[in-house]
Amino acid sequence: MMKRGYFLFKAGEDCGGAVVATSVKEAKRFAWANKEEWCDPYCEYTDVRVRWVRDSKVDNLPIGYVSDLMAALKAGIYGYVIEAECPECKDQDTVVYNENGFMGCSNCVKKGEL
Repeated sequence: MMKRGYFLFKAGEDCGGAVVATSVKEAKRFAWANKEEWCDPYCEYTDVRVRWVRDSKVDNLPIGYVSDLMAALKAGIYGYVIEAECPECKDQDTVVYNENGFMGCSNCVKKGEL
């Protein structure tokens, strides 16, 4: 079966987690098994949402929950990661990744490095 990247989130929230799975059902199982890493302790099973990220490139990631935020960002499951260390300037900021392979924070983007 084909591996796909999925974004996990609690209903009504923007932040969440990443998982690589072969189906929505499998993705939701991984989401629930790892909910303490990406969701609050009061998250109910019916609150868990899973969205397939069609453009994600997850061939090099193993099936399961993706705990490495930068790997999920590079794979395209995340659009950005907040409060992460920028690989360019080492500041704690929101980090993005572009199609040219550059990963950096908003300050590096403003400098024209992205």
